[in-house]
Amino acid sequence: MYWQHREIARQYVVDNESSTQIIQLPSSNYLSGLIVNWEATNGATAGAQTPFEMLQKVEVIANGSQELVSLTSEEAFLAAIALLGRVPPAVINLGANAVQKASLPILFGRKLGDRAYFLDCSAFTSLELRLAFAAVVGA
Repeated sequence: MYWQHREIARQYVVDNESSTQIIQLPSSNYLSGLIVNWEATNGATAGAQTPFEMLQKVEVIANGSQELVSLTSEEAFLAAIALLGRVPPAVINLGANAVQKASLPILFGRKLGDRAYFLDCSAFTSLELRLAFAAVVGA
């Protein structure tokens, strides 16, 4: 078995600051983990939150309702620190019109490429990643 890096979704635009973004995951092969990257542009009067505070919940849902992973942003952030041994990559700038970025790993095993623990996507009829955002933006 070998692992490859695949890009599942390139870019989505979140229109509403308080919304849930749903991304369909592959229905075949295996996943050892996901790297979730997001960015936000502050308003003209400056930002009120870091990128990690904007993301409320990360979920991987199978067959429409079965929760495989359900983490609040705090839980995902602390799990990332435990797995990486450091704070996850981020660009934090609360200035006006600044672009903030963050990244979180969501692993299905002990590490990326774990040969003992992984997610078999073919065991489910549907898989989706749900990202719940609740951003506070300036004017």
